[in-house]
Amino acid sequence: RKVAEVRPAMRGIDQMAVSDQGSLLAVVHPNRTLWVWNLKNGQRKWILAGQRRDDTTALAFRKDGLQLAAGDTKGGVRVWDLTRRRPVYRFQGVKARVSYLAFPPDGKRIAVSRNLPKGGRVDLWDPKLKKPLRTLTGYQGAVSYLAWSPNGRRIAGACEDFAIRIWDPATGALKQTLLGHGDDVFSVSWSPDGRRLATLSRDNTLRLWHAATGLLFHAYETEQMAFRAVFSADGRHIALPGARGVRLLPVRGPFWKADPRKLLRDAEKRASRQLRGFALETVP
Repeated sequence: RKVAEVRPAMRGIDQMAVSDQGSLLAVVHPNRTLWVWNLKNGQRKWILAGQRRDDTTALAFRKDGLQLAAGDTKGGVRVWDLTRRRPVYRFQGVKARVSYLAFPPDGKRIAVSRNLPKGGRVDLWDPKLKKPLRTLTGYQGAVSYLAWSPNGRRIAGACEDFAIRIWDPATGALKQTLLGHGDDVFSVSWSPDGRRLATLSRDNTLRLWHAATGLLFHAYETEQMAFRAVFSADGRHIALPGARGVRLLPVRGPFWKADPRKLLRDAEKRASRQLRGFALETVP
């Protein structure tokens, strides 16, 4: 059922973000303002002046919904205090388009992904110090999506080579590389306990992974219209929206229903050589 309707009075919405609690919606208006809407009643709550629509390339709420970050085409980031309706932090990194922003659960840092002419770069920033704490390593190409683990000790990113990589934000070191998708990855979601990842791709598959080992344990076919998958609060199901509604899929699906030919291709990608076969090992 429809719970709220928002009419921003504009022809198109280039950038938008929804708070973790699902109560706030931020969009960039053509008149150089950010509009923040209350999704509980559909009413506009705040107008934040000074953010140009054609320059804004990424938006992200802090987990508590009290701050909103906006990235631009020149690599700059503004962090807005929504209660005071003004930017409290501004910092400038490499002069390249900001493609994604993500706050960790504690809200003390910001992961900033930028598209460079010869690839991409992801930096972890301290907004108060206005400087990067470290740069993530071990990948080539742009990183189009970022997601922090629930405890903030890992960060996962969807990379241009269709792989998903998991880093340790404390050191910037690469910990796992998840291979198997055959096209762009739209979203990466952590389970509430941080033990599993769900990834959704243009190859029309939803894949479930063990985060600690990087092993695939199930794959679902999806509709082309699906762009985001979300774990339930208990981690036992995944909500997958599509053109026909929302599918609720079990996380602990039977692994043997997956196509063995597809599993073999995935194993060959991990081994970087042709294989005659493979064995399955149960991972708790």
